Amino acid sequence: MVCAVVSFFAPSSDSATIISQVAIIPAQLLMTIALLRYIYTSKVVNANVMMTAITVYIFIAAMFTPLYVIVSRLDVNAFVDNGLGVAPQWQQLVYFSFVTLATLGYGDVLPLNAWARSLATVEGMLGVLYIALIMGRLIGVYSQERD
Repeated sequence: MVCAVVSFFAPSSDSATIISQVAIIPAQLLMTIALLRYIYTSKVVNANVMMTAITVYIFIAAMFTPLYVIVSRLDVNAFVDNGLGVAPQWQQLVYFSFVTLATLGYGDVLPLNAWARSLATVEGMLGVLYIALIMGRLIGVYSQERD
């Protein structure tokens, strides 16, 4: 928490930013796993399950954002914002994460190094697989309810 506050008020401090981003990831991962467990153990499909499925999708994008921030702090040339011609800031990396998860690929923020491209590939694959698997699960549960 202290590192997050320091990195907010001193955004040029790479080490504080990296430490705060690393600290965020396990908490996000645990929350996502708990919500996925709720979805997969649910016997009915109701508004709570649907909202949880949407929340998990958002959490996945939120989990990749700190990874992108870490990569961009370790290598300033890891990403480029074509609109600005410079390395993107945190806000552009949040946007990039959601665009990648949804596999939209506008091309305005680009991953340039191997780590950035690998993370973007994994996130894009997770986005497609999540939709397929969760929809399959929810439709399966809903079909059993109707029978």
